[in-house]
Amino acid sequence: MKNTVATFAQAKAEGRKLAMLTVYDYSTAKLEDEAGIDGILIGDSLGNVVLGYEDTLSVTMEDMIHHSAAVARGAKNALIVCDMPFLSYEVSVEEAVRNAGRLLKEGRANCVKLEGGREVCPQVSAIVAAGIPVMGHLGLTPQSINAFGGFKVQGKSEAAARKLIDDAKALEEAGAFAIVLECVPAKLAVLVTKAVNVPTIGIGAGAGCDGQILVYQDMLGMFSDFCPKFAKRFANVGEAMRGGFASYISEVRRRHASPRPSTHSRSTRKCSRSSTSCSGCLRRVRCKQLFASRRGWRAGSKLSARRKRSCRRLPGAKRWLAPCFAPGNRTPPQKAPSEMPFLRARRVNARTPRRPHPPRPTREEFTMLTVATTPDQAKDVIREWKAQGLSVGLVPTMGYLHEGHRSLIERAVAETTASWSACSSTPSSSLPARTWKATRATSRPTRSLSRPPAPRWCSTPSRPTCTTPTPARLSTLRASPASCAGKTRPTHFRGVCTVVSKLMNISQADRAYFGQKDAQQLAVIRRMVRDLNMNVQVVGCPIVREADGLAKSSRNTYLSAEERAAALVLSRAVAEGQRLMEAGERDAETVTGAMKQLIEAEPLARIDYVEMVSWDGIKSVEVAEGPVLVAMAVYIGKTRLIDNFIFGE
Repeated sequence: MKNTVATFAQAKAEGRKLAMLTVYDYSTAKLEDEAGIDGILIGDSLGNVVLGYEDTLSVTMEDMIHHSAAVARGAKNALIVCDMPFLSYEVSVEEAVRNAGRLLKEGRANCVKLEGGREVCPQVSAIVAAGIPVMGHLGLTPQSINAFGGFKVQGKSEAAARKLIDDAKALEEAGAFAIVLECVPAKLAVLVTKAVNVPTIGIGAGAGCDGQILVYQDMLGMFSDFCPKFAKRFANVGEAMRGGFASYISEVRRRHASPRPSTHSRSTRKCSRSSTSCSGCLRRVRCKQLFASRRGWRAGSKLSARRKRSCRRLPGAKRWLAPCFAPGNRTPPQKAPSEMPFLRARRVNARTPRRPHPPRPTREEFTMLTVATTPDQAKDVIREWKAQGLSVGLVPTMGYLHEGHRSLIERAVAETTASWSACSSTPSSSLPARTWKATRATSRPTRSLSRPPAPRWCSTPSRPTCTTPTPARLSTLRASPASCAGKTRPTHFRGVCTVVSKLMNISQADRAYFGQKDAQQLAVIRRMVRDLNMNVQVVGCPIVREADGLAKSSRNTYLSAEERAAALVLSRAVAEGQRLMEAGERDAETVTGAMKQLIEAEPLARIDYVEMVSWDGIKSVEVAEGPVLVAMAVYIGKTRLIDNFIFGE
């Protein structure tokens, strides 16, 4: 059902929250509409995220009309709201009505949005009188950014707060059906919401508004130039897109852009030379596939038996297959398929020539994956890479490889021309004895890659000589933080620094990739690199989670079914902490207290720590004034799991 202005008013009366997002094109509008979004805003933010402008002031009426029309063709149920760009309504009331009408007539929008308070009420009244619904916009109004002196929170002082409330009431009296509140204190947003009878839509204004709106590129991680502190990232689509683009580019440069057509697809086509069936073509495909791959017969295999029976009936097959049926002989004749008459390619359609296959990857391409088992071997490989002028990426891992490690590898592949995966197995009393066995197995999936994941790739399976810390530790480095894991595991980070510094020295890497799940480790390593003046860039990568929200970890395999279900309390606690901080809560005790309360309600959970610390120095804070890390470690049964989130980065 199509959402209208009346739908928004009804949601306000019923206390139902309204969900809105920006969108600027047909395909994205269709996806958001199918997801059930209440309203879609074609914001003048398209100047930043679509057109590449530094601000929204350069957006024209023609830009807004063009993108609004595209969105209207894709969204059938959502309420379509279109921004009136800068100087399209400020000059005069008549100009405002004319331009608002163009957005509805040419842009196919359902309503328009204006920035400003009491000063634009005459325009709002005139536009509403013309039969065009109007949405107001208060707080941080991007079109007035030069007057504000930057993107700053509005309404902090008592006078500014009173003015904002008065402006909201004035917009309601002028006829606005809803009001957007951007970058205002959460408590002030609640007062405004109670003071007016129309819905308030918050963006960086806390959870007390009647609805929320975000720029979809911000909430999906698709816009890296600038991201507001209040914008929660619900998915990392930008990272996935970069990885996909990089994979495509690598595939094109390695051999061919198009995937090689499967021989099985020919068996489903009708043969022009047969009036009955295509069984003969199917048998030829099977036989050709068998010989072309030069795979031997598998004794006792039903599949092999079927292939033998079908191939026997082919013309000329007896002479070529006779050696395969001899007792004890499992190897087909070592002749090229082209030398076998009955395996010659048949044109399925006489009028359509066969499309030639892309060239097969060369032997050199398959041997670009190198497995080094000692530091000396790894040094030799990396020395050769450096001589060729390649950039080296380091991906240290511990435990068996999972999707979280894979995301680090894909990031390294996309950003460097040569990569080294070092599988570490640092002894720790907190890890079960089977950890060493699990880490040794990490070489198998790496070695079994049929295509090298990067132009150059070196994998070092875990060995004692590679990564096990020696007594020569980094004694001069004050690595261990006094908070979080530094309290309960005071020597852990010193060992981490020792291992990582050895790997960096071996690899001479230009970039090293670490996951945010071990956020304290990431902060300590960055501190180590800075203190020791290492010539390497440390790159932090987002947490990869299971479908139910649990952070990916090799330790998850230690959990029983009951413990696995209980472990979800960590991701729920993270979500609760993020919700509180996005709503405007900055007191560390309040945020961590709510998270602890949620965790303690789970009988199988035992808290090691839940703390809020500064992101730059991992020091305890009482109030979040800058970027902070909210980290936790929780025992689920005997397994210690960690999770965290960073706010304000």
